[in-house]
Amino acid sequence: MQLRGEWLQIDGSTRSGELWAWGEWEPQSRLLRRLHQPDADAHPACLWLPYYAVPDDGCEGLHNTDPFIFGDQFLYSNCRQPNSTRLRRLARGSVIAFGSHKAGRWLLDTVLVVADFVDYSPSWARSDLAGQAPLAFLDVTGRPLEDNSHNSACAPSPNHRERCGGPRACHDPDTTLRLYRGATPTHPVHGMFSFFPAMPAGGDTGFPRPSVELCESYFTNKPLRSHKQSCDLSRETMARLWKSLATQVRSEGLVLGTHAALPERHEA
Repeated sequence: MQLRGEWLQIDGSTRSGELWAWGEWEPQSRLLRRLHQPDADAHPACLWLPYYAVPDDGCEGLHNTDPFIFGDQFLYSNCRQPNSTRLRRLARGSVIAFGSHKAGRWLLDTVLVVADFVDYSPSWARSDLAGQAPLAFLDVTGRPLEDNSHNSACAPSPNHRERCGGPRACHDPDTTLRLYRGATPTHPVHGMFSFFPAMPAGGDTGFPRPSVELCESYFTNKPLRSHKQSCDLSRETMARLWKSLATQVRSEGLVLGTHAALPERHEA
């Protein structure tokens, strides 16, 4: 994706402008151009500009964007939470690494450091989270959660619903999920902040998602259908693991994206 935002250089200085990054965005996007692929299995083929329009007939059957890296704070709201009490009870200072497994490697998309959180009902996501998250989040994440919770007839596939907070997992009106808001460089938690691997925009070639490794006591690069979690770690251990992730991203010639402007809303 092409984003307008901010990033930290290797020397720690802050830059702002256009940058490129991998990330989740379920609504619409516009193709900007095709990219050169030195390795078709690793490099992106196209560059996209995210935007969104709220459908006039509602969001039933649509997926929600989670994590949401746009705006003043990164947000994590529902994926895998319905089947995991622990994911609904993370504390301030927790570090969440989002990514995927491919060809024996674990590829990193986003790191969210929990600054604070708000509990909410997915059936009433927009009203529960009004004033707690930007309108764009309420539109592209809150609306699908609400509409799919109220009516499962147009739901995504069962596997996706069970893992990522769709209708099957959220149909129970007593279900409570937790919106986590990320730490930032200006408001870090124990010296840590949220980031996504990125590069300043330019050229005709994107970058492969960085592969990362940590001690298997805390992390695994094996394919999983669920998350791996390490609990009761000291602040020092958490900071060391977070720093290792940041260092591995930078070692691949990338910068730490720390802010992305909210995508524009268009009329449906």
